[in-house]
Amino acid sequence: MTPFPAGAVDALAHGLEDYRLTTPTDQQTPAEAAVAAAEYLVALGYTVTHQEHPMPMTPDHWTTIRGLVAWLDQQNGRDQQEITLRLLKLTEESGEVAQAWIGTTGQNPRKGTTHSVEDVADELCDVIVTAAVALASLVDDPAGHLYTKLRRIAERPRTP
Repeated sequence: MTPFPAGAVDALAHGLEDYRLTTPTDQQTPAEAAVAAAEYLVALGYTVTHQEHPMPMTPDHWTTIRGLVAWLDQQNGRDQQEITLRLLKLTEESGEVAQAWIGTTGQNPRKGTTHSVEDVADELCDVIVTAAVALASLVDDPAGHLYTKLRRIAERPRTP
């Protein structure tokens, strides 16, 4: 993680707190909170720049994902059946998350506790990687697609 100057972290915290206190709860959005925090940074002399795709995954992550896609393409091709299998792989990985979670609870009296929370986290990471491979197998710009989707999710109101 990139270290931030303590002053910048304080400015962000103050900007967000000010936004939280001065904006009615039903009108608060993540995008507006980000603007308020950025305004505090600018007021203190920090420079705020726009990045076209502030990636939820770094370029190095996407390099790994593209490498996995290339390897799968080389081994299996990329026809409709292969794409279908890559999508179905998500179901398999999700099942492993469920299995690990059940194992952390000891729900099966015959088996007892068989997994740790770290095992569950590892399985969740497998789901994320598998989803990224499937996404990169379907679209030309998976990073941009993910960024756009996350931005839309962040802008959704949090009210029923």
